[in-house]
Amino acid sequence: MPQLRCQVLCLAALLVLLSGIDMPVCGQVAKKQPAGKKSAGKKKIAPKDPAAPAVRQPAPETSPLLTEPTGPEELFRATSLMYRLARPNLARKYLQQLLDSKPDEKTLLQLRDRHGPAIFLQLAGAKELQPLSQQLLKQVNAAFRKRGADPKYINGLLDNLEGTAAQRDVAITTLRNIGPTVVPRIVERIAASTNADRLTAMQEALVDFGSPAVPPLIAALDANIPRVQGAAVSTLGRIGDVDAVPHLWHFAFDPRASAAMRANAQEALARILKTSAADLRKVAPASVSQELARRALAHFRGEYRWQPGPDKLVELWNWQPTANPPTIAAQRVAPRFASLYVGARFARRALELSPENRKLQALYLAMSLSAAADPTWEKPLPRGRGTAYETALAAGTPVVQDALRLSLKSNDATAAVALLLVLRQLATRDDLKGGTDGSPIVAAMNYPDPRVQFVAATTALNVDPDKSFRGITRVVAILARSLNSDGAAAGLVVNASLQQGASLAGILGQLGYEPQLARTGRDGFRLAATRGDIELILLQANTIRWPLSQTLANLRADSRTANIPIVIYGPADRPARIESHLRRYAMVTYITEATQRDTLALQLDPFLASIKSSPLSPKQRAEQRSAAAFWLNRIASGKRSLIYDLRPAESALSGAVTDPKLAEDALPALAAIASKNAQQTLQMMAVNVTADVKFRRLAATLLATHIQRYGLLLTNTQVAALRKLHATPTDAELATAMAAVIGTLKPDAKRVGQRLKSIPLPKVP
Repeated sequence: MPQLRCQVLCLAALLVLLSGIDMPVCGQVAKKQPAGKKSAGKKKIAPKDPAAPAVRQPAPETSPLLTEPTGPEELFRATSLMYRLARPNLARKYLQQLLDSKPDEKTLLQLRDRHGPAIFLQLAGAKELQPLSQQLLKQVNAAFRKRGADPKYINGLLDNLEGTAAQRDVAITTLRNIGPTVVPRIVERIAASTNADRLTAMQEALVDFGSPAVPPLIAALDANIPRVQGAAVSTLGRIGDVDAVPHLWHFAFDPRASAAMRANAQEALARILKTSAADLRKVAPASVSQELARRALAHFRGEYRWQPGPDKLVELWNWQPTANPPTIAAQRVAPRFASLYVGARFARRALELSPENRKLQALYLAMSLSAAADPTWEKPLPRGRGTAYETALAAGTPVVQDALRLSLKSNDATAAVALLLVLRQLATRDDLKGGTDGSPIVAAMNYPDPRVQFVAATTALNVDPDKSFRGITRVVAILARSLNSDGAAAGLVVNASLQQGASLAGILGQLGYEPQLARTGRDGFRLAATRGDIELILLQANTIRWPLSQTLANLRADSRTANIPIVIYGPADRPARIESHLRRYAMVTYITEATQRDTLALQLDPFLASIKSSPLSPKQRAEQRSAAAFWLNRIASGKRSLIYDLRPAESALSGAVTDPKLAEDALPALAAIASKNAQQTLQMMAVNVTADVKFRRLAATLLATHIQRYGLLLTNTQVAALRKLHATPTDAELATAMAAVIGTLKPDAKRVGQRLKSIPLPKVP
């Protein structure tokens, strides 16, 4: 009976098409005009006459079908047919009836299996059928996902792959409609089976999937099961997708692989590349290693372009050896992690072909540490046997330093921080000098990321150098900035027009940068080179005195500015000459000139995100401030103050002495600075009755030492306040500390005599 109704529907459709009726295309509305009249602007509508006869409403659209459809199958066929015949009203009518019938999951799956997924997507995309068509698609997809997760159903289909030809065809079609989510079940069967016929059937099924099966099969190459690896290699070759090529090179030339595996991989590559296995065997393993390293480096530098979904994540297939049974699975991950995962595998395979290559060792180490670290640094770097951190320690300083140089050059701030933490345990004083390439620890102090700078500075301090080194001034500057509560960085705008430059600098200030403005390229360079807090430079494309090319060259040639991100801004149609600058220099990009905060942020954020680590959380910022105060105190003690100049931190320390969490370290550090402001700040803390008494005692003790060492730098009013406090003590220990201060003021003989009389006479025991 359903077959007869289907024939009736098709016959009706044919009659309609042969009738020559002029029907509008689906989605368009035919507009009719009286003959001989043209539209001329807005037509005036006359008032309705109550006595006029009622306008006849158009009759319901007549269906071309000989009989009205009944049941879900017929209603869906009618909906599909009316959609193809450009009869959207009828298609919507039958679609509404289909949904009103409330089809169950079994019925929905039967419709999908018979008609395929494409028609449901087409109907969902038709505006005339929305939201009904989208509701149907949602129901079908939900039923499909539920069935796809049913192991019993999938196993039944896989069993049919070894059945009759008809059973196999139906199973293949159904499995293909389900998609690559069934590939893990097939791989599990391959891993568990030794039956040749069954293995052949499973591989044939994978080949029939085509390109959608390639990503999970590439993941299966990581399996430690030779049968699975061999099946994945040969199946990828038969599918013929070029995306599999870089993943097969290693297996074709790995000297540790079996001869059968190498031959299998070479045959697979020959199929895809349309060449002979004999020609492939002429390729040198070293060149294969270089190609794999090139791909790994592209992923490390963020040059591989993923296509994220609406959730901004990508699908990553991976081998899961600890699952029961071991299998492959897909996970939604950030594009950056996906690149680290895939790139690390390329680097590992390149290293296996050239194990003594230092550059490959550094590349694999940097990528491994970057992948292991928490991007937000809320969790510490994993440590212990088998971790990337422990392996890095055992690898030794030269490889770790090479990995750090590579990370800085590749703009991977996360890897740089992790490697600096390793060097904190390995580095010696000689490592601050560096060789011909300079010290990567010092270079990291100039990298445009506050977290990298701070860890580099504290790593240098941990080495405890006994003499000055190139870049030593950056250490205190970094600690001082970290000690400031906001930790704001400065941004430089270079624009010949003061009005335009000031406008853009104002927007930069709204984004959290302390704005700085220069009119010429030369002035901009001088400002960036002399200040230690410039973390972003915006250069107008038409920069003058120096021109743009000369300004860029000087900024990148000077070690003080070489790592500052540079943004060239100008018209929407980017000048051709800009392209060469973008290719030549690192950390340089181009944006369209913006006059609004959101517009500028929208263009800057992706560029800065590719360079910097995640922003510091309030907790991390507090921890960094505490560590900065601690290290400044350490510098003030002993002989460290002879090689480190604490004066750049004076302002930050003066602000920190009032913070109870920082005062204990900030006060001694401030007392080591020979300045009027430092002495007056110590006096202020000593007389501050609202401050904690223990900090007042410390301030008074340090004030006495400061006056002895650098002389009296206080005003008469400040001295009077000290005398008053000494005369009315409220705390015994504070009184003792204040007495030392008073003693440094060089009292005259009369005052000394008066004070001595206050000592009571000795008592008889």
